[in-house]
Amino acid sequence: MKNNKKEIEKAINAHLNAKYEEAEELYKKIIKTDNLNLIAINNLASIYNLKKNFKKSITLLNHVLNIKPDYLDALKNLAIAQKGAELFGEAISNFQKILTFQKNDPNIYNNLGNCYREMRNFNLAIINYEIALKINPDFSKCIYNKGVCLQEIGLINEAEILFKKSAKLAPNLIEPIFSIAHLQLLNENYKDGWKNYEFRKQKYKNNYPYINFNKELLLVKNFKDIKNKVVFISKEQGYGDYIQFSRYLIKIKQIGAKIILDTPRSLINIIKTLDIDFIHKDNLDKDDFDYHISILSLPYFFNTTKNNIPNKIPYLYVPKNEKLYWEKKIKINNKKKIGLMWTGNPKNENDKKRSLSLDQLKSILKLPFEFHSLQIDYKKTDEILFKEFSNLNCHKSEIIGFDKTAGLIDSLDLVISVDTSVAHLSGALGKNVWILLPYMPDFRWLLNTNKNQWYPTATIYRQSKIDDWSTVVKSIREDLLKL
Repeated sequence: MKNNKKEIEKAINAHLNAKYEEAEELYKKIIKTDNLNLIAINNLASIYNLKKNFKKSITLLNHVLNIKPDYLDALKNLAIAQKGAELFGEAISNFQKILTFQKNDPNIYNNLGNCYREMRNFNLAIINYEIALKINPDFSKCIYNKGVCLQEIGLINEAEILFKKSAKLAPNLIEPIFSIAHLQLLNENYKDGWKNYEFRKQKYKNNYPYINFNKELLLVKNFKDIKNKVVFISKEQGYGDYIQFSRYLIKIKQIGAKIILDTPRSLINIIKTLDIDFIHKDNLDKDDFDYHISILSLPYFFNTTKNNIPNKIPYLYVPKNEKLYWEKKIKINNKKKIGLMWTGNPKNENDKKRSLSLDQLKSILKLPFEFHSLQIDYKKTDEILFKEFSNLNCHKSEIIGFDKTAGLIDSLDLVISVDTSVAHLSGALGKNVWILLPYMPDFRWLLNTNKNQWYPTATIYRQSKIDDWSTVVKSIREDLLKL
């Protein structure tokens, strides 16, 4: 082993001062001349964990632990990497192994809770959070995590109490206020909810640089102040969010503002059907506009309550060329034509609870209807089922772009969708849409109702048990038979 004492001290110093790029290069340099320097290898792996490069981290840490099985810090880093890589069973095993050395470490119990929560085993997650909180009652992140589990199992009031406690203990934590906002909006407390929802900007500020331009439209006291002014309304979060809140662009235009948008490319043609004048730009300088606002902040700007949601539909329309294309494509016959969307974007943090498999819809596919898939990407198991059901039509590349998807939706009698952009698009087009929701939904779908104020033509089907789609599918099948 080479003598790299000064080099390792320099690397650790950079690491501790959050100079991660510098530390990474120094660790690599040390390892290049000394591939048995376990401290350097372990610390490099911890930087990979920060960068979410979990695969590289796991490889390095397995090497370290093969040489020194009792290297506790490496074992912790490995468990964290496995959790990040969604290898939850392996992570749990290693966290439990760590507890044999450190029985009273609340961080380990908190991490165990997080693993079980990701596996949607909320009861075991709560048990581990409670053990952590017995050791450290003021562990704000753990209090928050327990609140998330309580929310998922439907204990809304108890969850809000914990979120508020977490926020009080750690005012710099963004997540508790953000979660409080979700609960407030879910319960139609829009006055406080929209205000607290603005805290998301701190969470996502690195993704949305315009937040730092200090030209926020929310600072305007009088609507008349923006007449003839240039207002940049920036995109934020998913396509469904953009579709839902694009209705407010009409209100901005009615005030007399000039609009700049950075609409996602796949949405531009459908947003043009709002029939408002706007300039599209992907990159802007702060001198290009007078005011800026995120599209998700428009409900707050307009003081939206449950009584004044702009829900006149349709507000989006099918471009004429797409309407003609699908009129020719979809053959006229006596069968009801039904669109299906069963999964969302797998990268969405809520996708585990909102999506289901095509296999779970087999009882519906057996009905004497003509089904049209609104999916673009498919799993191998989906493609096998397509061969089994000749009444399920796949369109793939023909529906890339929301204007094209809108054309297909317009030609159908009904759309059945999980909580994705397709559900929002169908509602914005004024199409009858049945929306399948998990036990604990996103705030816009509210609680204990099968109707929705944002989309009057939507009918909601909710899980009655966590992660149980069977009763939802059964209800949909029964209602389809009534058609």
